[in-house]
Amino acid sequence: DNTLFIFTTDNGTASGEKIFNAGMRGKKGSEYDGGHRVPFFIHWPAAGLNQHRKIDKLTHAIDVVPTLMEVCSIPNEAGVEFDGASQAFILDPDSPGVTANDTRMIITDSQRVVDPIKWRKSAVMSSRYRLVNGSELYDIKADPGQKKDLAKEKPEQVAKMRAFYDQWWAELEPTFSQTT
Repeated sequence: DNTLFIFTTDNGTASGEKIFNAGMRGKKGSEYDGGHRVPFFIHWPAAGLNQHRKIDKLTHAIDVVPTLMEVCSIPNEAGVEFDGASQAFILDPDSPGVTANDTRMIITDSQRVVDPIKWRKSAVMSSRYRLVNGSELYDIKADPGQKKDLAKEKPEQVAKMRAFYDQWWAELEPTFSQTT
């Protein structure tokens, strides 16, 4: 009863659009949702997490450790700065869970190269939009297949997401030479 069980998978489907991919665009390693969206199931009877409940909330693997630390009451004594944030509030069975930070943005980047290139195989994700490769904008709620590019219709949203990416890139770029 007091064992926390998590099931998730690697990024995207191995064969992508050649098999069931829930209508999502892209395949494993792609910057489109079909290349990185994965299931995440959690079961923990002692905490009330033993009933079916769907949570449609933008989260990321970077959130797992801060979340587990919070739900297990583990202090961050070393003061480690995590890229992710605790999502413990959405695990509360009595909480609606999905309204706390709808303005959050997360970046996925699948370059797998020694020298990263700005905006290559990247997506800035919010609960509603995906900015792909810095130029394509999709309303993921209305268009989960990422077929209709809205970038020209919503330049303010593109600018906002590009600014977020630029700040992220500026923070990471100095670390690119550290190959240890």
